[in-house]
Amino acid sequence: MSCLICSLHKSKKFMIKETPFWRVDESFDIKLKGLYFIKSKRHIEGPEELNKDECKELGSLIQEFSLKSKKETKAKKIIVFSLGFKVPHLHFWIIPVTQGTLPHILKLSKAVKEFADLYRKTTQ
Repeated sequence: MSCLICSLHKSKKFMIKETPFWRVDESFDIKLKGLYFIKSKRHIEGPEELNKDECKELGSLIQEFSLKSKKETKAKKIIVFSLGFKVPHLHFWIIPVTQGTLPHILKLSKAVKEFADLYRKTTQ
């Protein structure tokens, strides 16, 4: 099976930073200032597969690019998330909460709340 992230790693076109375990890219198809993707260099699907060195480096990158995004966009908040359904290769989104992104982030937040409410109902 072909992996979009593995194929993108073959090019340096969207790369902003590379570390021993991670690569930080801007989006190839979403034009949003302050949006960054932190992608595992290894083809793994979830954080449970990370080793200690990868975890340590990831924490530093999340902080670095959250600060960078906040500074670039003057966002009051930055959100970080990882889903991995459409692209099964561990990656994290760094997204500034701005007037333009807020409506979409609220939809995401609503979906997470609905999931939590459904889960609570099934476990009571």
